[in-house]
Amino acid sequence: PGGARDRGQMMADARLLRPTVFGATVALYNSWYQEFLQQVVQTQAAEPQMDQTAARAEVLQQWRARLLLGNRLTLVIIGGSLVPAHLKKWLWDVLECVVVDGYGSTETGGLAGTFVVGKKGSEETKNKER
Repeated sequence: PGGARDRGQMMADARLLRPTVFGATVALYNSWYQEFLQQVVQTQAAEPQMDQTAARAEVLQQWRARLLLGNRLTLVIIGGSLVPAHLKKWLWDVLECVVVDGYGSTETGGLAGTFVVGKKGSEETKNKER
């Protein structure tokens, strides 16, 4: 019942824990993405001469600097429902780690996954369709 407060506490705990692998549902990652988009709009409103591409780049750098999940993350797992391609790409861009799109069921856990393979931050991997 705490909603955003509980999510904020979870993120504070995750930063302290500094996981190497983090898994969550589309809903959590999408809430981050919506917050990111709001910050892009706010940045453009504060600096009207800045176009959307520049505002996105500036906010992206801010999000990377926040180290949402600490500084050891190497793998993010996302699942629970259909994952939009733009959300997987955004996670890759912000967290700079491999993103696994997991498939499975509640009863059995993960059964399979599709993911982007490559070294962290490699241009070849970043440019592949996700």
